[in-house]
Amino acid sequence: MIRPWRFVSVASSVATSVVASAMLATVMFLMVGCAPEISPPATTAAASPAAASPVPSPTLAPVTLASIELGGTALTLIYIDRSLPQRFAYSSDPVLAIAALSKEFGEKPAVETLVATHCSVTQKRASWGDGFTLSYNTETVDGAPTFIVRSDAPQTPGGVVVTTASGFGVGDPISSLIAATPGVVVHGQNAVDTAGLSAYFDLDANGIGAVAISDAKSGLIRLLTAPVGRSQDC
Repeated sequence: MIRPWRFVSVASSVATSVVASAMLATVMFLMVGCAPEISPPATTAAASPAAASPVPSPTLAPVTLASIELGGTALTLIYIDRSLPQRFAYSSDPVLAIAALSKEFGEKPAVETLVATHCSVTQKRASWGDGFTLSYNTETVDGAPTFIVRSDAPQTPGGVVVTTASGFGVGDPISSLIAATPGVVVHGQNAVDTAGLSAYFDLDANGIGAVAISDAKSGLIRLLTAPVGRSQDC
């Protein structure tokens, strides 16, 4: 005889197991349903290198001359931007001096040949307009300068003034140059002398230096030249 309580107990256990299984399935279903959706990894586009920006070229201000200083031993180019001046000794390479002057004047010189005389060997003369010349020897002469410069206009073709170290140039009173220049040696009697006055300055121990020559009538400087000898007769 089967006792009812035992049957009930078994049935109850089975029912309990079925209910538990159902609950577990429900929970698992809910967990699966709530799980975050996993998206496939996003495709990353290859980064293209940034286009290189062009480097701007620096704007260079033109370097221009403030003045050309004619001294007893050298020609000096003085710049308006206060950069270091270029100095060309009269015993240096005339080709370099001609190149520098041509660059600053903005023009190439006219070149002519000067035949030899009892005072000089054969020379070449480079001229910029009518106001500035550089004459140079075509052969080496011991103890002689390789080139000579001359200014006979107030300005060069490039508009640059040529002056002495004391600041005087063509068109200025020679009396002012004489008064302001130490060690100057003057030849000529007065401002109305036929040849005008010759004021030698920046002389070395051998009497070689620069000279300013005045116009006989006006007393104004008509030319500057260097190097020349104070006692030479040429």
